[in-house]
Amino acid sequence: MTNPLVRSVSDRLKRIAREQQATYAEILTQFLIERAVARLAIEPGLLEHLVFKGGFVGLRVYGSPRFTTDLDAITYRKDRGEIVRLIKNALSKSLGDHVWFIYENEMDLVTQGEYGGIRLAYRFGLGDPPKDLRKAQIFHIDIGSGDPVTPEPRREVTHPTLGEEKITWLVYPVETIIAEKLHPLVRLGSDNSRSKDIFDLAHHLPKSSIELVKKAIQATFSYRGDIVPDSFAEFLAGFDRSKLRRGWKAATGTIQNTPDFDASFDSIIEWCRINSL
Repeated sequence: MTNPLVRSVSDRLKRIAREQQATYAEILTQFLIERAVARLAIEPGLLEHLVFKGGFVGLRVYGSPRFTTDLDAITYRKDRGEIVRLIKNALSKSLGDHVWFIYENEMDLVTQGEYGGIRLAYRFGLGDPPKDLRKAQIFHIDIGSGDPVTPEPRREVTHPTLGEEKITWLVYPVETIIAEKLHPLVRLGSDNSRSKDIFDLAHHLPKSSIELVKKAIQATFSYRGDIVPDSFAEFLAGFDRSKLRRGWKAATGTIQNTPDFDASFDSIIEWCRINSL
């Protein structure tokens, strides 16, 4: 028989899914990722040295409607090996929330065409783990290091999906998120298939400070060894969008009233033009 407390959590998540017109699977995944953050945020040695970024930060901090299935972070002023050890220790603990994490493996992200870092793979779920863990959902934590954060990491206090205990965590400022999404557009050009970045840029740019965006761009491009275009507006105006357009449906499939790809791309160009970027 299902644990009544687990059933209660599941029922509350189903209610949230109905209210948000999302699927139960989406809401459950976001809840499970949140519980990972809750564990990492209270682990001694991690709070000041692990800065979260990526889709989950966009969703929970900057109001993005785009769901995600992974967690992204960078080490901040601490050895990455020690950070990875602390992450594994944190996710091995119980918070009495009926959520479990089981470590599976790790890989070097350089081999995956990323900018460097380590990907930790976990199985996770609500209730008891299945006898065959291959049937459990897989969850990735990507850990990078060294990337500049402009102006500096932001301390965020987040209300949990369920319960009262707030989560305090360090996250990217929106300007660094923007800089790290503009960079692959320039580096990869028409080979870029990161359609989700177009949605994120269209969503995040209006929330940002143009002066801080410019500083974040300079820091990010300099660190990654690339030249900043004289004009992002002109660069993007001449961009071959075909590959990004093909991936748009998959990248925005969980979003209600999905925006038009070209309208989103054009809004980025217009923002850059208005702000002389």
